[in-house]
Amino acid sequence: MRRTTPALYSLLGLLLALLVACGGGTTATVAPTTSAAPSTSASAAPSTGASTAPTSAPSTAPTAVASTTRVATGTTSGGGTATRVATGSAATATRAAATATRAASPTASAATPKVTGALTIFAASSLTDAFNEMKGKIEAANPGTSLTFNFAASSALRTQLEQGAKADVFASADTVQMGNAQKSNLINGDPSLFVRNTPVIIVPANNPKGIASVADLAKPGVKLVLATKDVPIGNYARQVFDKVSADPAYGSDFGTKALANLVSEEANVRQVVSKVQLGEGDAGIVYSSDVTPAVRDQVKIITIPMPLNAIAEYPAAALKGSSNDAGARAFIAYLLSPEGQSILQKWGFIPVSSAGNPATVAISGLVTSPRSYSVADLRALPQVTVKAKDRTGADVTFSGVPLATILQAIGLKPETKSLVFTGADNYQQEVPIEAIRADPDAIIALLDDGSIRNILPTLAPRFWVSTLVTIEAR
Repeated sequence: MRRTTPALYSLLGLLLALLVACGGGTTATVAPTTSAAPSTSASAAPSTGASTAPTSAPSTAPTAVASTTRVATGTTSGGGTATRVATGSAATATRAAATATRAASPTASAATPKVTGALTIFAASSLTDAFNEMKGKIEAANPGTSLTFNFAASSALRTQLEQGAKADVFASADTVQMGNAQKSNLINGDPSLFVRNTPVIIVPANNPKGIASVADLAKPGVKLVLATKDVPIGNYARQVFDKVSADPAYGSDFGTKALANLVSEEANVRQVVSKVQLGEGDAGIVYSSDVTPAVRDQVKIITIPMPLNAIAEYPAAALKGSSNDAGARAFIAYLLSPEGQSILQKWGFIPVSSAGNPATVAISGLVTSPRSYSVADLRALPQVTVKAKDRTGADVTFSGVPLATILQAIGLKPETKSLVFTGADNYQQEVPIEAIRADPDAIIALLDDGSIRNILPTLAPRFWVSTLVTIEAR
């Protein structure tokens, strides 16, 4: 025994040294991952070491990829979900990042995309305020980055590009002009739908012709201002006239009569707003987002019934010949990110993350804190049950959150005159704020099918909107 013990100890010592060496190698691999700074790139692959982190780590670790639905409903803030996203493979992250560039099916990154370098962006006039706010945030967050915008009618921008103007991104107010740009071989890859908008009628604040509905646009003596038919909002306006003319309630000659009142055709939507604002026209058709705080006190909005309206869809695309293709794609990813969508919503647009998701309602407009509520968010709030009459006169019961509770939480501004409720099918109703305040039983109801609906018992069921997705305070 005495002769073999030293040899045995030597063997044990060698084995122990090998174990320590292996353990040291493992530690060296994990340590850099836990100390690395979070990446702000939209397409950054998740760290493969995230699965070794303790369960409390995901609250501070970057989430590389999150779906639009998760961003809209807020489920990515939970530790469990963050862990599942962070432990995904690099291949999964690549597939998700590629999905973000496909038209009409955006995927937002939980991290704000990092936009770098100099970019020239051709954008529809209606995007002016939202994009200028984005410029300030992007340049402040990314020193050395410089964004230059060219705002005009989408048709004019497309013509400029066809004539050789150089830019990195084209953001159009409709798919028609983007399609024309594709036909001219200007677009690099597929366009991405990044936001929607709703045409509305505006009249001067004093409304001298007493215009109250779309039907009044065809009355004799009304001075109508529109954008030219080649400009997206001008095209949308004429689509509205075609739909109204097809409705027997208005008469097949509605469009002819309304266009006979046309006194001015403008080059872009902001010029239409200006004409009506100055009283040079009795009515005009613009986007909801163009009734900005700067003009809100000088014009009055008249909504167009949803079955008669045309929803504007805005695609963006990187351009061929761009000197900063990576920056162009990062900017488009930013438009689809939670921060980009929030800014667009603030300026009156309909976020794509909400417009296609019946389980989320986004509240914007004249509110202090625009935000979205998922079904889970609403279920977490105190619930009430109310009774109302359906269209047949039968008694129905709904459960949900008092609308007053929601409005108080987001900070409804004193100048609010109405709320506009919009459904996933683009059906829309505008309700005077006085009528809502006079209805203590008004709720945001949670239906058994997982959708959201506004219930206004005293107005039942005239102003109810199924599959509610947005509420805009005006």
